[in-house]
Amino acid sequence: MVDLVHAPQMSTRSAATEWDLNIRRPFTRAAGLSAGLTDADLREPRYRQLFRGVYVDVRTPDSAEVRVEAALQVFGQDAFASHTSAARWLRIPIPIPIPIHATEHVTVRSLGQRRRREGIRAHVRSDARSIVVRGLRVSAIDQLFIELAGMLSLVDLVVVGDCVVRHGWITREQLCAGCALAGGAAAGMHARAATGFVRSDVDSPMETRLRMLMVLAGLPEPVVNLTIRDVDGEPIRRFALSWPSIRVIAEYDGRLHIQRESQWNQDLE
Repeated sequence: MVDLVHAPQMSTRSAATEWDLNIRRPFTRAAGLSAGLTDADLREPRYRQLFRGVYVDVRTPDSAEVRVEAALQVFGQDAFASHTSAARWLRIPIPIPIPIHATEHVTVRSLGQRRRREGIRAHVRSDARSIVVRGLRVSAIDQLFIELAGMLSLVDLVVVGDCVVRHGWITREQLCAGCALAGGAAAGMHARAATGFVRSDVDSPMETRLRMLMVLAGLPEPVVNLTIRDVDGEPIRRFALSWPSIRVIAEYDGRLHIQRESQWNQDLE
């Protein structure tokens, strides 16, 4: 004999909430009401308000990326994350600490799409270009570089340039070409100056900073990631920064170099 046990019936509102709305990601009040939630529900401790009219399940950890996603919920589909918000979404190294609750930047194409929310700065640019990365629309890479040029120092901006080129999001030539079209505004001039120092295949932000420290001090610019090969063409060593003509190398050793004994011994050798 088989015993049948009836599960408790789920309310219509709960079913709609679970099936039609991912409450673990930021959602608007309108989306919540459409899924069957009420304003009273949204005031419950289960939900956290990220911006006016934008909510998320309280179990979702607060993070810079969640706030970037939440900021875009306020605007239409053409809007995209820009400036430091786009950089955080792309995990581009920008000066730290930048607090989780920093102002989010969103760009729209017309004044009619602009919205006012505390904690969000809306930029209007009719010729704006964007790309989609991990499901979110962000500034095109060369455009982002110019946006950040209005906010970062020369060295920090070169770190950004080295990073985007290293990840293959843009070539150095494309970055230079994009910045050449930026006009004579201060940000465009700053961006063009920074592209002159951007190099390919840079492994880390600290290697960029070390290289810039030397160059801005007046030393000859080192070669980035010179690879030494044997007679068969197999790589033997790769040096972060070097001056081959005088047989000098410079390395920036991160934490890994002292935490792993094998790496430490290899460095000594």
